[in-house]
Amino acid sequence: MASSAAQLDQADVFARDGFDVTGYINEMFPSEDSLVGLDPLIGNLKQKIRRVDGDILVAVRQQSTSGNRARQDLSKAKLVIEDLFVKTNEIRAEGRAARGDGCRRSACDIKMAGTMPSRHSHSHHHSTYRRLAMLVTAVWREFELLGVGEDKPNPLLLDRLRACCLVVDALGFSAREDLIDRICKKEMGVYAQIFSSTGETAALDRMERRYNWLRKRLKAREEVWAVFPEAWRVPQLLCLMFCNITKTQLAEILDSKAAELGANVEGLLIAVKSTRDFEAEMAQKFGGGPAQPEAEEEERGLDEGDDNSPASRVRQRYERMFREKQRAGDDSLAGGGSHPPQAAAETAARTAFPGSVSSVFTPHLHVYVDAEEAGLRERLEVLVREETWTAWEDAQQTNVLRSSSELFAEIKKSLQRCSKFVSKGPALFQLCTAFQRLLHAYAGKLVGRLPKTNMGLTTGTAAAGSTDWQVKLVDEDVPVVCTIIATAEYCGEVVGALGRSIAKMLDPPFGQQVDVAGEEDEFQAVITSALNVLLLGLETRLEASLSQMARISWSSLDSVGDQSDFVNTFSKTLSELGPKIGAALNENHFRFFCDKLANSLAPRFFEAIFRCRKIGEAGSQQLLLDTQAIKGLLLEFPTAGRPNSAAAPSFATFVGREMGKAEALLKVVGSRPENLVENFFTLMPAGAAPDFQRVIDLKVLRRQEQQSLLEAFSRRIGRSSAGGSAGSGPASAAASGSAATQSRERPPPRSSTSGDPARDAGSQATTSGPANASTSAPAGPPALRPTSSSSFTGASGLAALSMPRGTAPSPSAGELSSRFRFGANTAAARAQAVAGSATDRMRESFAAMKNLNLGFTRKADGL
Repeated sequence: MASSAAQLDQADVFARDGFDVTGYINEMFPSEDSLVGLDPLIGNLKQKIRRVDGDILVAVRQQSTSGNRARQDLSKAKLVIEDLFVKTNEIRAEGRAARGDGCRRSACDIKMAGTMPSRHSHSHHHSTYRRLAMLVTAVWREFELLGVGEDKPNPLLLDRLRACCLVVDALGFSAREDLIDRICKKEMGVYAQIFSSTGETAALDRMERRYNWLRKRLKAREEVWAVFPEAWRVPQLLCLMFCNITKTQLAEILDSKAAELGANVEGLLIAVKSTRDFEAEMAQKFGGGPAQPEAEEEERGLDEGDDNSPASRVRQRYERMFREKQRAGDDSLAGGGSHPPQAAAETAARTAFPGSVSSVFTPHLHVYVDAEEAGLRERLEVLVREETWTAWEDAQQTNVLRSSSELFAEIKKSLQRCSKFVSKGPALFQLCTAFQRLLHAYAGKLVGRLPKTNMGLTTGTAAAGSTDWQVKLVDEDVPVVCTIIATAEYCGEVVGALGRSIAKMLDPPFGQQVDVAGEEDEFQAVITSALNVLLLGLETRLEASLSQMARISWSSLDSVGDQSDFVNTFSKTLSELGPKIGAALNENHFRFFCDKLANSLAPRFFEAIFRCRKIGEAGSQQLLLDTQAIKGLLLEFPTAGRPNSAAAPSFATFVGREMGKAEALLKVVGSRPENLVENFFTLMPAGAAPDFQRVIDLKVLRRQEQQSLLEAFSRRIGRSSAGGSAGSGPASAAASGSAATQSRERPPPRSSTSGDPARDAGSQATTSGPANASTSAPAGPPALRPTSSSSFTGASGLAALSMPRGTAPSPSAGELSSRFRFGANTAAARAQAVAGSATDRMRESFAAMKNLNLGFTRKADGL
């Protein structure tokens, strides 16, 4: 019986879902013996029913009278407030009048005049304040009846609280803010009891439970929130208080678990995502932004329940007056200059939910960035390890590696994850720097796949006598290097676009700090290294041809034949690699490659001539023909693998000028001893004494002949100096020597219909006769030595020799250029060098040299 009565005391037994009456009775009376207590139980139940009925009747009676009493209290409160406001104005007016009274009165009169009214007014106002305090206290007590449970509140209580809200609103915004603060703190007390910064509820991956609690709380107590005027924004203020409490607890949780976050990045991201989702939901629900102007508030009132009653109008006038006095600087109502607290509703209207909680994660998101970067680096290693180093056919950009496209796809995914679920602020900016480090690493992977020089580098300069610069470039390496070039160009373009996208995505001021110029330069450096490797690989193969040229005994040749074997080797190397490189590179990169090749190879060929020990007259003639053949191969190289393209005019000009130096050198070397000095001054005007010595060492001469030529060279230099020439050296000597022949200068020769400058030069030489052969000069005399040659002295001579065609030369140079046409760098000569056969070129060159009286002998028949 005692156990049955104890169970009856549990009022929630009957309120359970799925309550089973039969099961409940069987549990209380499991046997026939237990039925002894049935009658006492029924008696207790009837007594309890009568007691509940009595309570209900009392509550109904009280409620019927409380409504009338509340309305009466409200009316009295409005009248009291209006009366209080009037009295306040009277007191203020009396005080001002007393201060402005300039009449002198006795102290006694002043005291008697002011004491009696003051006592009466003080007593009256004290009574008013006391009644107002009693009213306020009664209104707080009404709101204390509002519980914090999720049960539906009594409708009669809700109606009474709506009336209380009107009273609070009439009391002013200070009373209103105090009430709202009490209500929100009371609600959040339940939240603080359930969730804390320690224990099971502090787990980061369970943050969603906190937000679900608030969602359910807002929905379950919608009737309660409807009691308050909408302008009070009570639900929004409640959510803001929830955000502040949650942010404080989260800060404690993150600080306590800072050392563990690196191993629990997934839990951190779950918390960040759920927080950002909650903030977005609250922003959509409550909005936010600037509060409405005060003029609008005054027009529509501070709440929608305003009834235009006298008390309401008084309250509006009072608050409007307060704001005006505050703006004007009058502190009479503000308590000595102190400003009133900003209304919580206005604060809520201006508060943006995004970032209200999630900003607490910002100092700890570096662990996420580190984890993201580590994952991307692991992915990069896999991509490089699985790379075939061939162009990926499925890529949007042709001729690029698969790893580049997939790497940028991974970066894009990481970028989207961070901006959508984590942050668009510091975390995204840190992730951008991680992307930059990753791209630097990928650029290093590309460079690492390039063939290296013998010193293990990707840079170097081809030079005779050293093999450190040489690169063993096999046929299979050529498409790999070209694909790396295309990939690096693609990466540079994508990096620029990626940087602009991230800058637009980032929150200020981080967007202005994004700079990917370093990464663009890094991939441009990859292109430069790859092109340099291609160039060194090609020159390594061509070095075999130059070495073969140096091993030929040019002094023992007694006749001129077809092009030498080293030219065939040279041609084979260019024909093997040229089409592969030309077809794989784009136009700009291939043009750059051709320019670099000509800029390196032409000076090297010039120096290779001096490695040929001794060169006889026939040998110089053969070498001259071989030089023309190599020049033709170089001019044809820009069209390799690109049948519809043509060499740039600047490229043809450069090749003609640089290879013209070698041609001029061979003409000087092939000259007869009696014409050697004159031809050196004519063909090598920028040469100096060391250059003449190298020519003497290269030519097959007896010691006596060498000494005689050196003396003649010295005398020529001496005459030039003694003649008052402004310059010195062979250039000046050539200028002074040509002055005597200016009066005998013939008009330029008629243009030949053959279009061959060599043939034209031969006919001109035949017309002018041998006497003028030694004083003839090639049109547009080219510089004969690369700038890196140590034998050239003086920058002015080099500048003169490098003068482009069409530049107004000095009179002596103009005379030389008009009288020596062989080997001229004209368009017709270039066309003939490309189109003519080796036999034609040899025949024409031989005829020209013979007519120029350079001392060559002809022994070959049939040419």
